[in-house]
Amino acid sequence: MTRAQVDVIKIGGSILKDASSYWMVAQEVAARLARNPGWFVVSAARGITDDLERLACATDIRDPRHLLERQRLATGVAPDFALDVELRRAMHDVRAGRMDRLLAWGEQASAMALQVHLAELGADVPIVELASEGSTAAPRSALVPGFYLRETSGGVRLLPRGGSDISAVLAAIRLAARTVRFWKEGGGIRVGAARVPEIDASSLLPRLTGTIRPLHPEALTLAARWGIDLILEDPFGDDPPTRVRSRSTRIRPDLPLAATAEPYGGSEGCTRPEPSTGGHP
Repeated sequence: MTRAQVDVIKIGGSILKDASSYWMVAQEVAARLARNPGWFVVSAARGITDDLERLACATDIRDPRHLLERQRLATGVAPDFALDVELRRAMHDVRAGRMDRLLAWGEQASAMALQVHLAELGADVPIVELASEGSTAAPRSALVPGFYLRETSGGVRLLPRGGSDISAVLAAIRLAARTVRFWKEGGGIRVGAARVPEIDASSLLPRLTGTIRPLHPEALTLAARWGIDLILEDPFGDDPPTRVRSRSTRIRPDLPLAATAEPYGGSEGCTRPEPSTGGHP
C-alpha cells in the first residue's frame, strides 16, 4: 500500500460511550471502508481502563467477572470465551505483580466489540496487533487495539496512559500514511468559544498540559518527526475539525514498530499485589 491508499483513524474512548455509540461508530467505519481501505486504532470503552486500573491496584484478590458484564453493557457485545480466558490470565499476572496484560484487555475487548458490530453490517475486518519489533502484518484494512505493543516473546508492552494516540501514529509510520485522523468528542481544538481550524505541531506541543491535552504529546512529537499531519475531528460532523500540520518531510516506512515513549508506569499511589506462586487459572 502506498501513502495515498490507506486511511489511519484513531477511535477515541470519548465517543465509545455506550452500545449505541459503538453501533454508530461501526456504521461510520463501514461507510468509510466502502470507499477506501483503512486501519482503525481502537481505544477502550469509556471508563473501562479506569476500572481495570482499580482492579490491578487492589490489594486484595478480586473476581474480575463484573468486568465482563461492564464491558457488555458498555459495548452491546458480550466478551467471547477467548477474552474471558485472557482476563483471567491477566489477573494471574497481576497477582505476580505485572499489570500490563490486564490493562491492555480494555482495548482488546473494545476492538472485538467493534468487529462484531461491523460483521452485522457485512464488513469483515481483521484485528491486528502492533508488534514491538519487526513488521506488523498489513492487510488492506484492520482494527488495531491501541495502548500496547505485542512483544516477540508474546508478552504485552503498555504505552503511557492515553497511548492509543501513539499507537495510531506508529501505525501510520508503518503504513507510510500522510495523515492520522483522531475521532473524538467535540472535534477540533477550541480556544474559548473560537475554533482553531489549523495549527503547526511546533506551536501546539508547548501548550499540551494536563488540562489542555487534545492528544498525547509523544504522539504529536512522533508525527512531527515523520511528517504526518493529525486531524482532530468529530466523525459525525457535529463539530468542526482541527488540522495539526507537521513541517517535516522525512518518511521512513521501514521503521520498526517500537515506541520511543516511556512505558506505562501505573497510576500514582498504586500498590501492586504481592506476587503469587499459583499456576494459571
